[in-house]
Amino acid sequence: MRERHHPVPQRSAHRRRGRPVRPRWPEEIARAAQTICGFDPDLSLGLTVSLDGFRADHDHVRKVTGLYDRAIATLENLLALARATPNLTVGVTTVFMHDN
Repeated sequence: MRERHHPVPQRSAHRRRGRPVRPRWPEEIARAAQTICGFDPDLSLGLTVSLDGFRADHDHVRKVTGLYDRAIATLENLLALARATPNLTVGVTTVFMHDN
């Protein structure tokens, strides 16, 4: 068994039991990404923010008012962090479907 050298963050933007973790605040995701990237400069972390269209469409598809604004804030925070963190890549994912 491999010995752990770093503590695992309690709240992070990784998957838990196959479902995406959805922290409440964009700052939590950026902090978790910074912590994970700080473990090892050779570690590469890629994060994507899912957008289902513009504000009204996104919130309708996700059934959460204000979620589009949180997604955009998360994207902005991650992009700012990625400029200073060479082992972090950030992207956007959109799935085209009838609802959007």
